[in-house]
Amino acid sequence: MQAHDEGVTSAQSRAREGADGRQSAHRGADGKKAVVFGCRGQLGVELVAEFSRRGYGVCGFDRAAVDIGSFEAVERTLGREDPTLVLNAA
Repeated sequence: MQAHDEGVTSAQSRAREGADGRQSAHRGADGKKAVVFGCRGQLGVELVAEFSRRGYGVCGFDRAAVDIGSFEAVERTLGREDPTLVLNAA
């Protein structure tokens, strides 16, 4: 997979990244999955990398993919991804 943004780390590039600002991953080895809103910011990049190292499948979303000001958009995203952990770095 190619990184589409210079802020994408190698840990993030292990996830599938769509042109819509969404990075998705399957569950980690222990069935753990984290969702990171704001995945392209300084903190978000580090959270994606750290939780990937800890064995989580990580799905990252930037503002183009999910408007966190919209309850419906967040609810729809969390329902689709069904994470065990949600982090807001937006």
